[in-house]
Amino acid sequence: MTSLVNQMSVRWESVYPIALGFVGGVAAFIYGPALFAFLEARGWKVTQAYDSVFDVACVTTPFLFTVYSFVITTERGFIGRARNSIYFAALVRYSIWAMSLGATLTVATALVQMASVTPKGGDVWSIVSFAIWFALTLATFAAFYRAARLFIVFAANQR
Repeated sequence: MTSLVNQMSVRWESVYPIALGFVGGVAAFIYGPALFAFLEARGWKVTQAYDSVFDVACVTTPFLFTVYSFVITTERGFIGRARNSIYFAALVRYSIWAMSLGATLTVATALVQMASVTPKGGDVWSIVSFAIWFALTLATFAAFYRAARLFIVFAANQR
C-alpha cells in the first residue's frame, strides 16, 4: 500500500500544475462570464488582474531563470554533491517547465490585454480566450511553486 501511495504521490507531483490549470480553465469557461458581470456590477476593475499577472510573470520568470542558471553551473556545495540525484534532475525539469510556462503566460497576457478580453455576455471568443488564459495562469503559478518548493526542500535537507 505504501508503494502505491508513493507512486501516486510522485505521479501527482509531476502533473498537478497542468491538472490545476485544466480544472481552472474549465471553471473559468463555465463561471467566467457570470463572475465578470458580478464583479463589474460592484465597480471592480477586473481587467487589472491581467496587469497584475503580467507583472508577476515578468518578475518571476527571469528570477527562476537566474536560480536555474545558478543550479546548472554550480559545482561545489550541496548542489555539486547532488548533481547526479533524481531530485536534481527533477529540479532542473520543473524549473524548465516553469520558465516555459512563465514566458508563454507573459506573451498570452499581453495579447489578452491588447484584445481587451472581458468574457461577459455571449462572446464565445472572449470566454474561450479568458478560460485558456486563466488555465495558463494557474498552471504557471503552480509550476513556479513546485520548482521553488523542490529547491527549498532540496536545500534544507542537505548538510
